[in-house]
Amino acid sequence: MEPARQPNAIDIHVGASIRTRRKILGVSQQELADALGLTFQQVQKYEKGANRVSCSKLVQIAEALHEHPSFVFEGLPRPDKVATVDEGPNELMAFFSENGGASLARMYRDLSPSMRVRLLGVAKAMVGDDGVESRKAA
Repeated sequence: MEPARQPNAIDIHVGASIRTRRKILGVSQQELADALGLTFQQVQKYEKGANRVSCSKLVQIAEALHEHPSFVFEGLPRPDKVATVDEGPNELMAFFSENGGASLARMYRDLSPSMRVRLLGVAKAMVGDDGVESRKAA
């Protein structure tokens, strides 16, 4: 029995870019799939990097997400610096891919500068010096 094929790091980056942009726009996987004539499972596979996106499909995805096709390559390291599969997407893409990440960013944009400072203070109070959420007993 052959071992399972690991997704290519570039395919993972492209998929994460698609997922991030989709979430920023508030588009569901089903809505994107409908726009592309695909199943939402196929969109999931693209976003995970399990299936490669063809050039023609990439152009369709970019159009559906109101972007230039090159958006999926932004932040991709030089070929000699491509991350391994274990390293995953960059920090910002990971944030937007998290549930609520894109919504939080949209709400943050709507805050006044003073409210942003206050929100950051609350977040810092919730996270310890080591960057891990405090887990104090109630």
